[in-house]
Amino acid sequence: DEDITEIFESDGLIGVLMHEGRMPGKIYKKTIRNTPDDKKPLLQIQLFLTNVYHIVQVIEQKLMHDGWKLITLGSDMDGLIDPFDDYNDSGTLMKFRNDMYTYLDTYAEQEPGYRIKNIYANTDGSVEFTEAEIRMLHHGRTVSEVVNGMFYKHSETFLSKYFTTEYLHGPGTQPLIT
Repeated sequence: DEDITEIFESDGLIGVLMHEGRMPGKIYKKTIRNTPDDKKPLLQIQLFLTNVYHIVQVIEQKLMHDGWKLITLGSDMDGLIDPFDDYNDSGTLMKFRNDMYTYLDTYAEQEPGYRIKNIYANTDGSVEFTEAEIRMLHHGRTVSEVVNGMFYKHSETFLSKYFTTEYLHGPGTQPLIT
């Protein structure tokens, strides 16, 4: 939580990885063993979003701000991560995006046990967000805005602000991306 608030306060960006070993640690490993194969993609999305909504909730609770701007989809190209089985390479990113959209769009219909965990409330994973709590954490954003923000907008905004020759080399220089 301290790292999350420091990153927010420094106008940073958090790239959330689809890393099976870190989603969110012991909770995931225990749950995945007992999950039927047809439910594993749903579980992978649920656990990815558990980390995302935890970040948003930490910023809201500790700093009284909207934390969405610092969340983006992360990647690790050095081969050290263990990606989700159902979303294991760049060819599955659009499927992951679309499945995440569907999951959030139909959140009220998700079965108990497959809803986003509120680990801020209880770290053992026993508390799940209600639909009303999810909507509240969206701060008026549509599901499309939330998902597209994580997949595109937040990283584009960050790069357009900081990946410029003017920022890197001083005033009067041209942006590196447009």
